Amino acid sequence: MSFIERTIALFVNQLGVFSNNIKGKLGTTLGFSLAKIKQAEDDYLYAQWVLKCLDSIEAYHSSYVAYLRLVRYGAKGVSVIVEPEMPVFDTPPLIVLAGIQSRFSANAKEIKANPACTLDMQKFLGIAPVESALPKEDEVPDLKAKESAGYPVVSFHKYDNEGLSLYRDKGDGKGYGTAPFKTLFYSPYIDKDVPAVGQTALYKYKGIYLDHDVETGKFSPEVSVTVVGR
Repeated sequence: MSFIERTIALFVNQLGVFSNNIKGKLGTTLGFSLAKIKQAEDDYLYAQWVLKCLDSIEAYHSSYVAYLRLVRYGAKGVSVIVEPEMPVFDTPPLIVLAGIQSRFSANAKEIKANPACTLDMQKFLGIAPVESALPKEDEVPDLKAKESAGYPVVSFHKYDNEGLSLYRDKGDGKGYGTAPFKTLFYSPYIDKDVPAVGQTALYKYKGIYLDHDVETGKFSPEVSVTVVGR
């Protein structure tokens, strides 16, 4: 099962690649039934909806944490507080049975057993084996950054990792440095270290997972957010 992506965002994308590319002539060539093609599409659409809801929940959580801090400690120049609005989810697509990954794995196994299935076909469908990859050692954090209530908010999915080393470039010419800016054990993280009033900066972040206090896997792609001093 080494071809299955570990992070939920990449896995959902993998489901989409498979669902979109198995339709039509390729599905016919590989003997994949119309019912299974429809099931694969339903699985993808529902998983995509669930992930979108999770992103909304995490955004609400970060906003509510900032709201809680404001309620407790206040902030310079702020006297009126407004509670963040709870997320409103889109109407869900067809609800599927539990176990999307098991069905995906079974579909891939069936297709690979077909004599007509080539390695190029497997790559096209996103189910080609990655024999040299060790999922844990190659894992890349799905880091995100955005502005919320005037502060940068950094989020990631922790999964079964111990934590995350977060590196930051404040745009001051010093770059990321050699040591992490913060060690995070929970997501999201609100960066309160913002520029002085009247100044604006582009904050860049990257992260790498921690396993027993040792950085493991690969660095995430760089994410950035414009920060206004306060």
